Formats: sequence, C-alpha cells, structure tokens
Amino acid sequence: MADITGQRLRDSRLLLLLVALTAYSVLLLAAKTSADLMASWLAGHFHAIGAMDQIYPPDTDIFTMHPPSDWGPLLAARGYEGAVFPFIYPPLWVVLLSWITPFTTLEGMIWLASLLNPALMFGMVMLVMRLTNLPAEQRFLAAVTALIVLFFSVGGTIALIQNQPQILISFLIVLAIERDRANRPLAAGTALAFAAALKLYPILFIALWAAAGRWRSVRWALVIGGGLGLASLLLAGWPLHASFLQQTLLISRTAMMTPLNYGLDSLIGNLAFGSSAIPIEQYTIGSTNGVDIGWQILPKPLWRRLASVGLLLATVALPAWRIAQGKGDARFLWPLTIAAFAFFSPLSWTYYYLPLLAFTPLLFEKIPPRHLLLALSPLLVTYLVTLIHSIGSLSDNPLIHGLFLTLMTNPYAGVITMSWLFALFVYAARKT
Repeated sequence: MADITGQRLRDSRLLLLLVALTAYSVLLLAAKTSADLMASWLAGHFHAIGAMDQIYPPDTDIFTMHPPSDWGPLLAARGYEGAVFPFIYPPLWVVLLSWITPFTTLEGMIWLASLLNPALMFGMVMLVMRLTNLPAEQRFLAAVTALIVLFFSVGGTIALIQNQPQILISFLIVLAIERDRANRPLAAGTALAFAAALKLYPILFIALWAAAGRWRSVRWALVIGGGLGLASLLLAGWPLHASFLQQTLLISRTAMMTPLNYGLDSLIGNLAFGSSAIPIEQYTIGSTNGVDIGWQILPKPLWRRLASVGLLLATVALPAWRIAQGKGDARFLWPLTIAAFAFFSPLSWTYYYLPLLAFTPLLFEKIPPRHLLLALSPLLVTYLVTLIHSIGSLSDNPLIHGLFLTLMTNPYAGVITMSWLFALFVYAARKT
C-alpha cells in the first residue's frame, strides 16, 4: 500500500510539473513569430497555391539559409517583423501541410505547437524513465533533473521558442528506442520510420538494432519507411524531391559557423578559418535594433566532405560493433551515438542534442546522485540562467543578461557543455 501511495504521489507531482512547464513554454517562451515553424507553414502555403519554386531555398552553389524570394514580401504585407528561415524538410510534409494551411492560420498553428511541444519533451523523459532500473526513491529526482536539463538548456529553450520540428523528431527517436526495448517492434519501427521521413538521418540508427539482432524492428522500420518514401514520390512528384536533394547536397558542401551550431565543422571554422569565412546576413524583416545578426559559411572541399561522411558512418558502425560483440549497455550507446552523429553532421543545431539531454536519468544508475548533481551543477546553473532571463523584470539585470548572451553567442560555450555531458555518459557507460 505504501508503494502504491508513493507512486501516486510521484505521479501527481510529475503531472504538476508538466502543467508548470507547459505554462512556462506558452507564457514566457512561445513566440508569436516562431520562425522555424513559420517556414513549414509558408512552404505548405506556397505548395497549396501551386508556387513550386517558392518551397525550397534558391541557393545553387552554397547553403546560405536564406528563404525563397516571395516569402519576404508576403510576410511584410502581413505585418510580420523578425527572422525568416527556409524550409529544408522532405517534400511529403509540404504536401500534407498544403492540405492544412488553407484551413488554419499561422498564429493558430504556433499556439497549438506551443502546447504540444512541452508535452513531447516531457514525454521524452518519461520514456527514458521506463528504460531505467532506478530504485523508487531516486526516480523523482532523476526525472526532475532531466526535465531541468532538457527544458532549460539552450537547445531546449531555442526549440520551444521556435516550436522546432526537431522536438517531434527527437521524441520519435526516443519512442523508437523505448518501444524496441519493450519488445514492440511494430511501434518501434513505425516511430523510427516517421522520424526518418522528417529528417532522413534516423534511418541509419537501424544499424544498432541489426547489431542486437532486433530484426523485426529493422524490418518494420524499412517497410514503413519505404512506404512513406513511395507515398512522398507519388504525392509530391520527382521535381520537388530533386530540389530537396539539391539543398541536402548543398548543406553537405557548406561549413556554417554560428554559436548555435554545436558541430565539428563550426568548431574547426571558428578556430582556424574565421578570417576567410564568408559573412551571411540573416534575412530579417523589420528592425534588428542595430544588432548585426548572421553567420559565416565556408565551402567544404571534397576531402572534408568525404571525411565527414566517413565520420558519420563510423559514428554508427562503432557502437553497432560493440553491441554485436556484447560489449556495453545499449541503453547508453544509443544517446552517445545520437550525440556523436549530431556533432559530425554538416548542420548540428543545439536542439539536435535533445535526446542526449533526455537520457540524463540513466546516469543515476551508474553515478551516485550527490556526485552526479555536483558534476551536472555547471550545466544546471547556466541553464537556470535561461529561466531567470525569460522573466521580463529580470532580463535587464546586467549579470543575468551577460550570462545569457554568453550562452547564446559564444561559439564554444555550447560545444563545451555538450562535451561535458557526453563525457559523463562515456564514464557511466564504461562502468556498465
């Protein structure tokens, strides 16, 4: 009876946390502009009116992250002010969005996403909790720690502000891992297939299932993924896919340096090639309040592109080999693989690391709680800065504002924090 009562108490506290985090997201973070989500809505809008040349960016030589030419005038006529980013997701979603946009408004879509995304992020942590073998007295602490790390990290904050589709992709990846561990191969394969249909790269993670002999999950992922690919070709047509693949190729040829890109290309570019990089001004409608906003890019020579592909393949092959050899706990190898893959990817936005953050509860299995909280304290303190800064009356405090700007604009701060968390997972995995 005591165990049941304790479980109900923990469940009720977690439910209250979900309500509080959703309120935090909606009231303090959810921007009316959400430029990342707006790109999806605009792509669907232009597909709905038959403007096929206004869906993907106009770049032909190098990826600049500028939108198609008609997006700016349309938004300016609607009174929009702020950043405008391009749409770079597969064509299937353009078609589906084109069925929705005639009956919805951008503002309504943003409002709905601002309610759903906190639930998806909360759900990621709850799924990971199912994978843990923690005693009852540690479970609430582990869940709360993970929620703080996930929601108040720079990646979580930016993802919620922008209503980033990567939240859904991350949730689907974690769901696939959990469902496979629960011996639900159809659900696991379906989740990973839909994640891959949104962002392509997750399909490579079936190598870890194959190495573990989880062939039913592999088959379902390939079957459903193949079905989604066929549906995409039938609904969207080849020309739109050619445009999408062209943009994907351009991204692989481009090294982008920005403080929110936590990848190897950005790190090398900032350290060694900053003086020769090409400055790109962010496409913005309206005033930037005198602040120069943009990023730097460099074309990647063939040898660097081949090296990037080799590193990405090795990132998946190495943990798959360890799983096949029965070395290490696959629960720890999954987040390490996802994070390493993000680091070596051509674009490695801060929110690509959301699954790594969500897997924080696993660390409590191998590291005593006091030691772990001490090790995580630099991250927890800096992440709480984002919470404090989001409160309007405190955002003007020089110390808080300075710390917040350092987190957001220093090109090395994000790589250092993610590297520290990655190192904790490596340490925990070696104790397995």
